[in-house]
Parts: sequence; C-alpha cells; structure tokens
Amino acid sequence: MRTRQWLCLFACLWLSAAAAAPIAYVPFRGGIAVFDTASNTRIWELRLPDTAPGGVAISPDGTRAYFGDAAADQVYVVDATRQSVVTRITVARGPVGLAVNPAGTRLAVGSAGTLLGAGSTLSLIDTTTNTVIATAETGLRPAAALFSADGNRIYVANGESHTITVHDAQTLQTLETIPVALGPLSLALHPAGNHLYVGHIGTLFQQVSVVSVVNLASHSVTATINAGIRPALVVLNAAGTRLYVGNVESDSISVVDTATNTVLSTIPIDQSPTGLDLTPDGTKLYVPMHTTSMAIVDLVNQRVAQRVYAEKMIVLGRFITPAPPASQGNAPSWTSGMWWNADESGWGLSVTQRGGNYFLAWYTYDATGAPKWYIASRCEAYARYCSGRLYEVTGSRFFGAPFNPSATAAKDVGYVSVSFTDADTGSLYYSMPTQSRSIDITRAPLSTGSVPGVNYTDLWWNASESGWGLSVAQQGRVMFLAWFVYDDAGKPMWYVATNCAVNAAGNGCTGALHRTTGPAFGPTFNSASVHAVQAGTVSLSFTDGNNGVLSYTVDGRTGTKAITRALF
Repeated sequence: MRTRQWLCLFACLWLSAAAAAPIAYVPFRGGIAVFDTASNTRIWELRLPDTAPGGVAISPDGTRAYFGDAAADQVYVVDATRQSVVTRITVARGPVGLAVNPAGTRLAVGSAGTLLGAGSTLSLIDTTTNTVIATAETGLRPAAALFSADGNRIYVANGESHTITVHDAQTLQTLETIPVALGPLSLALHPAGNHLYVGHIGTLFQQVSVVSVVNLASHSVTATINAGIRPALVVLNAAGTRLYVGNVESDSISVVDTATNTVLSTIPIDQSPTGLDLTPDGTKLYVPMHTTSMAIVDLVNQRVAQRVYAEKMIVLGRFITPAPPASQGNAPSWTSGMWWNADESGWGLSVTQRGGNYFLAWYTYDATGAPKWYIASRCEAYARYCSGRLYEVTGSRFFGAPFNPSATAAKDVGYVSVSFTDADTGSLYYSMPTQSRSIDITRAPLSTGSVPGVNYTDLWWNASESGWGLSVAQQGRVMFLAWFVYDDAGKPMWYVATNCAVNAAGNGCTGALHRTTGPAFGPTFNSASVHAVQAGTVSLSFTDGNNGVLSYTVDGRTGTKAITRALF
C-alpha cells in the first residue's frame, strides 16, 4: 500500500472531523445500551443482570446517568465519562420517574408503588453523597418527574390519579394538584418556564388523543393539543418552538408548533414508540420501539432515517446526554488512554475511541529489539469490541529535517481486535503471518486524583503532517506521552514520557523523554530485556481544549509542532 492509500488511512479518516457527540443511554431488561448519536452506532453496553431499568435522567453536564431499577427498587448511578456503575441507591418500590435539578445537585425519583398505587412516593437524593435526604407521598403511580427552571419546584405526573402535583424542591411538600387528562406519563417544560406539556397514555379501557398544556402561573390546563392515539411521550426542542409527540397506538410522531399548539406534520414510524428523546442540535429523534429496534428520525427530512438493534424496552425520561462544553475540548470516549499488561512492562497500546471507530497505536519492538509501532486506524466497534487491519508504517525522517507526509507508506501486516470487559480491563488479539496471540490488558495506572480542568487524553496530530502522532493519557496531574515518529532512515520509532508533570494551570506538562529497547517481537515478552535511556525532554502547552504546542529536544535536536486533537 503506497502513499495515496496510506494518506487516506491517516488523513481521510481524520479530516472528517466532528465534535464529540452526545451519547444515548437506552435501558433494557438486564442492562443499558450505549449509542453514539453522531454515527448512530452502539458503542457499549452495561450488563446489569436481573434488572428492569426504565426511568432515566441525565445530569446537566452529562457526566452522570441515573436509571431506576423497578426489579430491585434501586437507582443506578452511572459515570458517563467512564461508562461504569458508581453506586446503587435504595428507594421506594418501583422507581420510574427520574429528574435532575438544573444545578445537578439533586435527583428526584417518583416510585409507583404497588400495581394499585399503594406506597406511591417521591424521593429526593443528594447527588454528591448519593443518599436519600427526603421522601413524601405523591399521587397514585407517579410516572414522570421534572424540576422547574429555577430548581425550586418539582412537577410529578401521577398516572393513576390523573394529576400533576407540584412539590417544594427542598421539603417535597405538595403545593398544588392539577387535574389533567387520563394517564399522564411524560412531561416537557418550555424553556421559558411558563408552560408544562403533558403526554397521556390513557387507561386500559379508555384511549386519549390529547396533550395537555399546563399554565404554571395559574396551575391549570389552558389548552390541549389533538395528536395521535395515546400520545404518551413528549419532548421539546431547545428553543421550545417544536414539541414532538410519540403516539403509542398510532405508531407515529406528531410535530407540534408550540406557538399555535397545532400539529404541523405526522411522521409514521410503523411501530409503537416506547421512548422519545431529541439530540441537542434538534436534528434527530431517538425512538425506542416495542420490538427489538430503535428508530432514528431525521427531523430535517421528516422521516425514519435508520433503524438500529435495541432490546425491547420502555424508556421514561430524557436519555441523551447534552453536548459537551466547547471549553472542555472534543474529548474522545471513555476507553481512550494507555493500556498494558502489568506482567509485561515495556510495551503498550494507546486506544482512542470516537463513536463507532477506534484508533489503536501499538508500541512494541522489532526483531533486533529496536522500538517499532503499528497502527489500526479503522478498528470498527460494536458494543464491547473492535476489530480491524493492522499496518506497519515507514515515513519521512522526523528530526533535523522538514517532515514530508508524501514519503509515508503503510503495509497491511495482519489483523487486530480489542475487547473490553469494563472500563479498566480487556484483551488484545493479533494475527500476523508469522504468529498470533491473545493478551490480557488493563488500563495503565498513572496517578490518582482528579484531572485539573480539561482532560487532554486523546490522539493528537498536525493536520499538515499526516503520518505521525502523539498519544496522551492523563490521570490526575500526570500525563503519559507516547510519540510515534520515524528515525533518520524512515523506520517507525517511538518515544515515551512516562511522567510528564502537569503544570499548576493544568494546561500543559513537562518531562523527560525516553527511548527504549526490548525483547525481539514474538509470542512471549521478557520485561527484563527492556532498557530505557533518556533521549531528551518534552513539553506540551495547550492553548484551549483542542489545540496546543509540542516542544522537544531529542538527541540535541530541538523543535516545536502545532498539534490538535485528531477528530474522526
């Protein structure tokens, strides 16, 4: 494979740059499916045996996802940055309606109680300590909860009482009870904070076809919207100009103009919707179905654009994370970082995940023991697994001469796959003409403590010099740098900074740069044969979350390179 093909491996992939996408957390019986909303790809799943999660809430900053498990009467707290369970909180029977306040400090949980509604309860949880700090009775079988825009009130849809109750957000005292149509199941609050939209499922024996509009100043229904049959699910766009209604028996989505409370169009989806949420940019609806599929609705063209596999589920609440703040940078997904085998210290694998694709850079040694790297630039993902072709690369002399990307060439040398058991353990498998091997891997422990400010873990490059890259793994106040370049003969060469100390401002690091030699590449690895020598120094200085400068001295040769996150 010569230059043009290699550049497409490296550049064509990366130049399709896009910001980090919001994530959809879709619960099902026995777990939670995780989708990247840019690629509409299932990128992970949390297996939670013997659970029946249904109610969902996402923290305003997108770092926490909460799931009510009706089977065990618990709320699962999921770290959305690492996609792992933090803890479980015991609440009243049948937690279904979940909501997080605008500050992200409180979680309201409506528990439906028994089939007849006995024990219907509203619980308030401190999200810092993950403890229940207040409980109160509510109407029968609460199905949805929502905080007011200022966080001072909690609105609860009571499915069997056919009411909306308004509660004080500190004491949970019931302040108002508002009669609405039969079977209120979902709530959407207008951004202005003055109107509440209520989706209705009706009762077992009586259908409804209206969405209630509640005036929050008068605490009364001041309008109804004629939608499809059993319009149970409602969600608003960010501007509050469009309301999307999931009609359970009409198998459709109604698009409503909130200025006139009239239906503008109806989008057929051919199956009964059991959940509804909108991407932050307002262009796509994610619609879990009564069967084993989820419809992704293109709202620009008003049609179902794609169907993806998803276990049969009922999803109550907002389940798509907000878009990440631009100041935080376009960080990759949670598996990204440096991985190794602790019994074979001396080689490593840097993983960068974006949506349905992984970029793998593997740092090992050639037959003479010299450092050598391989890459898999398109390791395609499904849930806990990715697989792709493995490439050996040669290129332009890097130090002491201008880098020439047209000199870069790659050769297909085999196959590689990575599977992840959880956020910190997995396995690497490779197959080459001369050998194959399966190796257990874990996330390399670098430091403890929280990352100050922006997390710069990612694959970094210079877009005008496609062919080399820098993998950064950050934990606490330490960055681990793995830099893959070429020696004076154009052979692949890598350097590492194992302890690049983060500066006080948190926007850069400085450390020693090492060159290592090790055992010849083979089916076994002897760490005793690994030797490292200092080749120079390196420093990183980031100007914002997505851009920075790499400065280095290697064997007496100094230089600087502008770098950006490699977005794909």
